Amino acid sequence: MAYTRFPDYAQLVFETDYTLRPVGGVERTEMEDGFIEQAPVQSLARYELPLTYRLDSLARKQQFEAWRKTDLALGARFFAWPDIEDPSGVTLRRARIVGGAVDYKAITDRLDEFMVSFTLEYWA
Repeated sequence: MAYTRFPDYAQLVFETDYTLRPVGGVERTEMEDGFIEQAPVQSLARYELPLTYRLDSLARKQQFEAWRKTDLALGARFFAWPDIEDPSGVTLRRARIVGGAVDYKAITDRLDEFMVSFTLEYWA
Protein backbone atom coordinates (compact mmCIF):
# COMPACT_ATOMS: atom_id res chain seq x y z
CA MET A 1 0.00 0.00 0.00
CA ALA A 2 1.32 3.43 -0.93
CA TYR A 3 1.19 6.12 1.73
CA THR A 4 0.80 9.84 1.27
CA ARG A 5 4.06 11.66 1.91
CA PHE A 6 4.63 14.27 4.60
CA PRO A 7 4.42 17.76 3.01
CA ASP A 8 7.82 18.98 1.83
CA TYR A 9 6.93 22.66 2.38
CA ALA A 10 6.89 22.18 6.17
CA GLN A 11 10.24 23.23 7.69
CA LEU A 12 11.46 21.35 10.76
CA VAL A 13 12.10 23.54 13.83
CA PHE A 14 14.06 22.45 16.88
CA GLU A 15 12.31 24.53 19.57
CA THR A 16 13.36 22.21 22.36
CA ASP A 17 15.74 19.34 22.87
CA TYR A 18 15.45 16.41 20.51
CA THR A 19 13.52 13.80 22.54
CA LEU A 20 12.96 10.34 21.13
CA ARG A 21 10.93 8.14 23.44
CA PRO A 22 10.73 4.34 23.00
CA VAL A 23 7.29 3.23 24.18
CA GLY A 24 5.74 -0.12 25.05
CA GLY A 25 6.55 -3.45 23.51
CA VAL A 26 6.69 -5.15 26.93
CA GLU A 27 3.86 -6.69 28.92
CA ARG A 28 4.22 -6.81 32.71
CA THR A 29 2.30 -9.20 34.94
CA GLU A 30 2.58 -9.72 38.67
CA MET A 31 3.04 -13.30 39.80
CA GLU A 32 1.63 -14.83 42.95
CA ASP A 33 5.12 -15.09 44.50
CA GLY A 34 5.62 -11.32 44.25
CA PHE A 35 7.88 -11.24 41.20
CA ILE A 36 6.89 -9.27 38.13
CA GLU A 37 7.20 -11.06 34.83
CA GLN A 38 8.04 -9.11 31.68
CA ALA A 39 7.70 -10.42 28.15
CA PRO A 40 7.97 -8.77 24.73
CA VAL A 41 4.61 -8.44 22.99
CA GLN A 42 5.75 -7.37 19.53
CA SER A 43 8.84 -7.59 17.38
CA LEU A 44 9.21 -3.86 16.70
CA ALA A 45 9.59 -1.03 19.20
CA ARG A 46 7.26 1.97 18.97
CA TYR A 47 8.85 5.41 19.18
CA GLU A 48 7.20 8.75 19.95
CA LEU A 49 8.77 12.01 18.86
CA PRO A 50 7.36 15.49 19.58
CA LEU A 51 7.94 17.68 16.50
CA THR A 52 7.36 21.27 15.42
CA TYR A 53 7.31 22.45 11.82
CA ARG A 54 7.13 25.99 10.42
CA LEU A 55 4.50 26.84 7.81
CA ASP A 56 5.51 30.02 5.99
CA SER A 57 2.04 31.35 5.14
CA LEU A 58 -1.65 31.13 5.94
CA ALA A 59 -2.12 29.24 2.67
CA ARG A 60 0.46 26.63 3.79
CA LYS A 61 -1.34 26.24 7.13
CA GLN A 62 -4.62 25.69 5.33
CA GLN A 63 -2.92 23.29 2.92
CA PHE A 64 -1.40 21.31 5.83
CA GLU A 65 -4.77 21.14 7.59
CA ALA A 66 -6.47 19.96 4.39
CA TRP A 67 -3.78 17.23 4.07
CA ARG A 68 -4.37 16.17 7.68
CA LYS A 69 -8.16 16.15 7.34
CA THR A 70 -8.42 14.55 3.91
CA ASP A 71 -5.34 12.42 3.17
CA LEU A 72 -4.86 11.34 6.79
CA ALA A 73 -8.56 11.05 7.71
CA LEU A 74 -8.22 13.61 10.55
CA GLY A 75 -4.74 12.34 11.37
CA ALA A 76 -5.63 8.65 11.81
CA ARG A 77 -3.80 7.23 8.77
CA PHE A 78 -0.15 6.47 8.25
CA PHE A 79 2.09 8.56 5.98
CA ALA A 80 5.64 8.39 4.63
CA TRP A 81 7.76 10.63 6.86
CA PRO A 82 11.38 11.55 5.97
CA ASP A 83 13.39 10.50 9.05
CA ILE A 84 15.12 13.56 10.53
CA GLU A 85 18.03 11.39 11.68
CA ASP A 86 18.94 10.84 8.02
CA PRO A 87 20.16 14.22 6.67
CA SER A 88 19.99 12.94 3.08
CA GLY A 89 16.21 12.61 3.39
CA VAL A 90 16.28 9.18 1.76
CA THR A 91 15.01 7.17 4.75
CA LEU A 92 11.22 7.18 4.89
CA ARG A 93 9.35 5.82 7.88
CA ARG A 94 5.75 4.72 8.06
CA ALA A 95 4.46 7.11 10.71
CA ARG A 96 1.31 8.72 12.04
CA ILE A 97 0.24 11.56 14.31
CA VAL A 98 -0.60 10.31 17.81
CA GLY A 99 -4.33 10.74 18.31
CA GLY A 100 -4.46 12.82 15.11
CA ALA A 101 -3.94 15.92 17.30
CA VAL A 102 -2.01 18.95 16.05
CA ASP A 103 -1.53 22.43 17.53
CA TYR A 104 -1.19 25.53 15.36
CA LYS A 105 0.50 28.64 16.73
CA ALA A 106 0.80 31.98 14.93
CA ILE A 107 4.36 33.30 15.02
CA THR A 108 3.70 36.78 13.62
CA ASP A 109 1.18 39.48 14.51
CA ARG A 110 -0.04 39.47 10.91
CA LEU A 111 -1.07 35.78 11.22
CA ASP A 112 0.90 34.95 8.09
CA GLU A 113 3.33 32.37 9.53
CA PHE A 114 2.53 29.43 11.77
CA MET A 115 4.06 26.59 13.74
CA VAL A 116 2.38 23.20 13.74
CA SER A 117 3.25 20.83 16.60
CA PHE A 118 2.32 17.20 17.10
CA THR A 119 3.66 13.92 18.42
CA LEU A 120 4.72 11.48 15.74
CA GLU A 121 4.83 7.72 16.25
CA TYR A 122 6.64 5.09 14.20
CA TRP A 123 7.93 1.56 14.61
CA ALA A 124 11.51 0.39 14.10
